Amino acid sequence: MIRSPIALAAAAALLCSLAGCQKETKSAAPAPTVTAAAGPGITVQEYMEQQINPAGEYAFRSVRDVADAKGHRLEQPRTEAEWKSVEQRLEILRDAPTVLTANGLKVAPPGFKSENPSVESEPAAIQAAIDGNRDDFNRRAWRLQTAAAEALLAAKARDAAGLGRMLDGIDRACESCHLRYFYPGDKRAQQAAAQEYVLN
Repeated sequence: MIRSPIALAAAAALLCSLAGCQKETKSAAPAPTVTAAAGPGITVQEYMEQQINPAGEYAFRSVRDVADAKGHRLEQPRTEAEWKSVEQRLEILRDAPTVLTANGLKVAPPGFKSENPSVESEPAAIQAAIDGNRDDFNRRAWRLQTAAAEALLAAKARDAAGLGRMLDGIDRACESCHLRYFYPGDKRAQQAAAQEYVLN
């Protein structure tokens, strides 16, 4: 069953304050490229806001189980253009670790503060955690590439059910990193992740 992604649920507060709460309507509009966002001096916060969050939201909305008065069905892209748009977003997620693991990448612009410090760490604490555990952070980031590449294969095969299963892998990859570096003190998120067997 295609479920509501952990990362988009448990990380809602983080994405609102660290990456911005953007809404994107489902359309066949072209997606921006990784290189367009990864300009000189870009930070994780900006990259999430400009690329990762919108691409993830679009991909996760592209297929979903629906059960209503009309019965049970799998909603999925209907046209070739819509499938291509899903592919473009998955390519952004697949290529994101190239940016996220770049030497010298900063977490947030100077002066940026957490809007929900009771749940998520401040940028300075996130930066210190990443800098002190760069190999681990990079390993978690590359999980996203593997998961997104698998989802992309399903999208190219026009396999909606398979895509739904592969999106779970993206969700788990993202949440593994978020739990360790962005909101390690969020006990509810930690418990939810344990129930979903998210890798530590």
